[in-house]
Amino acid sequence: MYLKIVLICVITFVANAIAGTPAICPKIISRNEWGARSPEQIQYAIRPVQYAIIQHTVTPECHTETNCINRIFNMQSYHMDEKRFGDIAYNFMIGSDGQVYEGVGWHKVGAHTSGYNSKSVGIGFIGNFEGVFPNSAAVRAAKALLECGVALGELESNYKLLGARQISSTEVLPCWYVITYHHYCDILQHPVFFYDLEFKLESQLFLPKSKPGMVGGFLPGVKQIANVAALPGIVGRSVGLPDIHSGYGFAIGNMAAFDMSNPESVVSPGGVGFDINCGVRLLRTNLHEKDVQPVKEQLAQSLFDHIPVGVGSKGIIPMNAHDLEEALEMGMDWSLREGYIWAEDKEHCEEYGRMLNADPSKVSMRAKKRGLPQLGTLGAGNHYAEIQVVDEIYDQSAASKMGIEMKGQICVMIHSGSRGFGHQVATDALVQMEKAMKRDNIETNDRQLACARINSQEGQDYLKSMAAAANFAWVNRSSMTFLSRQAFAKQFNSSPDDLDMHVIYDVSHNIAKIEEHIVDGKQKTLLVHRKGSTRAFPPHHPLIPVDYQLTGQPVLIGGTMGTCSYVLTGTEQGMLETFGSTCHGAGRALSRAKSRRNIDYQDVLNKMEEMGISIRVASPKLVMEEAPESYKNVTDVVDTCHAAGISKKCIKLRPIAVIKG
Repeated sequence: MYLKIVLICVITFVANAIAGTPAICPKIISRNEWGARSPEQIQYAIRPVQYAIIQHTVTPECHTETNCINRIFNMQSYHMDEKRFGDIAYNFMIGSDGQVYEGVGWHKVGAHTSGYNSKSVGIGFIGNFEGVFPNSAAVRAAKALLECGVALGELESNYKLLGARQISSTEVLPCWYVITYHHYCDILQHPVFFYDLEFKLESQLFLPKSKPGMVGGFLPGVKQIANVAALPGIVGRSVGLPDIHSGYGFAIGNMAAFDMSNPESVVSPGGVGFDINCGVRLLRTNLHEKDVQPVKEQLAQSLFDHIPVGVGSKGIIPMNAHDLEEALEMGMDWSLREGYIWAEDKEHCEEYGRMLNADPSKVSMRAKKRGLPQLGTLGAGNHYAEIQVVDEIYDQSAASKMGIEMKGQICVMIHSGSRGFGHQVATDALVQMEKAMKRDNIETNDRQLACARINSQEGQDYLKSMAAAANFAWVNRSSMTFLSRQAFAKQFNSSPDDLDMHVIYDVSHNIAKIEEHIVDGKQKTLLVHRKGSTRAFPPHHPLIPVDYQLTGQPVLIGGTMGTCSYVLTGTEQGMLETFGSTCHGAGRALSRAKSRRNIDYQDVLNKMEEMGISIRVASPKLVMEEAPESYKNVTDVVDTCHAAGISKKCIKLRPIAVIKG
């Protein structure tokens, strides 16, 4: 029976071809024209199919036929040689040149969407459209192709359009949603997600499972947020912020609070991350863009020369083992004593740059050996030092309190953490907590959520060693603040004080802290885990500096290489909804491996040059890994938090020079 159906499908297709292609059909660049390899296997679909699924190829865009053919040929090779598909995954591809390119073609089964391949046509827009839409030429080509599919009898007349970028006219939903999954865990607490519909909830959260082991249509990161909701002692909900993506244990972009008075409550290193107290510091200057542009290249090189960057980089701040012990205990007080910071720098830092419960004796010798040579270094990955320009001011009053008076004002942003020291502290703790879980019969939905009772020996040891790592990170950013001030002073032949290089604020986005919050009308002491999540306290909160009592805490949201960054302020609604937490950045859209595979090094550099951004980088592969296409659109993330009321937009900054490892 199956063979009969296949033959009928083929005969019908041939009959249509003989009868002539409907005039509505766009010109399609055939497989022969783009030089396709012969398929290793062919599977025919029963026509007409019910769905058209729109996707993007997550490769660089193409704007000419030659360029598009090159992209498609590479795609086919990757799908067949690496993915072991029988052919290219898509039925058709559409380039930014406005042309349609044949993939496996009509009435054949692609490999684009698990569970839907046999009943859909998969259309891939060539490019990465994670924050933007395809151009009008590509959209017109797609619409024509869909109409052609109906005319040919390949698509049902009432077909459903699904996918990552919806191009048909559909109901417009509000710009943000709070979604609670009551069915996911058999518990009272539920995860809550703040997510912008521009990221297409229907495609990213509700598609059928695409990998074995995934639950329903949940992204791995969303599943992790739900798993956190089942941890013992959680208060309220496990919160997912707009920049969520999967991490170790907790998702990156996840916040969860645990009741300190509940003996069952736990602390989990996965809720902090391996780069403990990874965070962002912003310095202002009294310079204007016109002062910097003539010497931008020299200034970028000077920063690159002053700040050690890259994997394995070693600091130039003199330090021995005894100094390290003191720095781990004292945090920025050590930096102040040694003359690397100004007294007011501490005032504009979370916890005043020192966690008082830090105990260096709880830190392994291996961690200290890893950390000693790395103090005062930027590291690699998504860490950076940027020279930025104030591009927009949304709240003039709050900006003035931060010393930002005008568009075009120059700032310096430093994004870094605790380097190998923090990584080792987390690794050591996970080993101990796995033992504690067996002893105390703690069960979790994911073994990466290794944890211990907060008041157990293991729990307390971790909190003390984590605090030491947090202090390390603050000293690290303080050392780079000193080096940045030196670079500017040398370039402009003026003192840092005369250049008004004051710290606006320093935020942490990988940390667990004991805080007081109102829960059900009562004050409770909570251990708040923020992983890829930034504290955002409102006006009049006792833990923010006097300077910002009327505005709320400054919240620093770093962009990706070549994209804008933001300064937000905390809100009362954020205290109620997210325990005073908001997003931390753009959040990855592509893995590092996929970025290296799909993004061209020279294309990124050319784009940076076109945008007027100087770049200094220690490793070429980092350029691909950190390209803007590898991340969500940070503006969408920030706009979502602003619309949800959990933080408020204040300042937009754009980079003119980027220093990376």
